[in-house]
Amino acid sequence: MSASALGRRKDRIRLSQRDLVRLTGLDKTTVNHALNGKSDPLASTIARLDGAIAAEETALRDYLLALHPLPEVDEVRGAGAPVAVPLEPVRSAA
Repeated sequence: MSASALGRRKDRIRLSQRDLVRLTGLDKTTVNHALNGKSDPLASTIARLDGAIAAEETALRDYLLALHPLPEVDEVRGAGAPVAVPLEPVRSAA
């Protein structure tokens, strides 16, 4: 995973660099340089950043699902409703 992709994921969940420093145990300069492309981070640095961001993404998802649970499939389509079956593509007679 690229450092720029990690930065986009971090921004998407509004995770600060200070939080990443706390979560990863990395130096703040290391985190800053890795996410802003000022250095070529070690694979272990990328892995630690990725792991911390993934854990926060999961925690946020779980929190949001607890607030707004997804409906069961039968609630969405109605119990006993037929299930849509994809049709074969129409082939033109050549």
